[in-house]
Amino acid sequence: MVTALRRFHEQFPDAALQINVTRHPYSFVGDTQVPGREMEGSWHKGLIAYSGGSEARALQAEQGLQMMGAQAGVKFDFSVPVNWQPVDSQRLLLWTGRHGKQEEFMSLMNRKHFEQARSAIDKEELLDCVAAVG
Repeated sequence: MVTALRRFHEQFPDAALQINVTRHPYSFVGDTQVPGREMEGSWHKGLIAYSGGSEARALQAEQGLQMMGAQAGVKFDFSVPVNWQPVDSQRLLLWTGRHGKQEEFMSLMNRKHFEQARSAIDKEELLDCVAAVG
């Protein structure tokens, strides 16, 4: 998207864009559990499981994510605790959206989760994010 916006502004330097983003919760596995694909523990360990048990493939995925993140000023921390179904954070995504605070909430939660290893499955972290965005 960044590339598309850059190209647009190169072609139309005096034009302004307003982009409305609506986020939707999603699930990697739906309502079913996939044996051997449980993602609990750290994000790094979950990527190993997701990569068929290959740490080399997980590290390759992490390297690719770090490269993309660097373009947006994000340095991922793969030690963050994760869970396939972060239901409470998904509920808060919807709730904050109803109150016009979804993007602020998600930006803060994502920064804490992905960069500071303060997990989106931790209820106290979620409540701190809600309080911070009002």
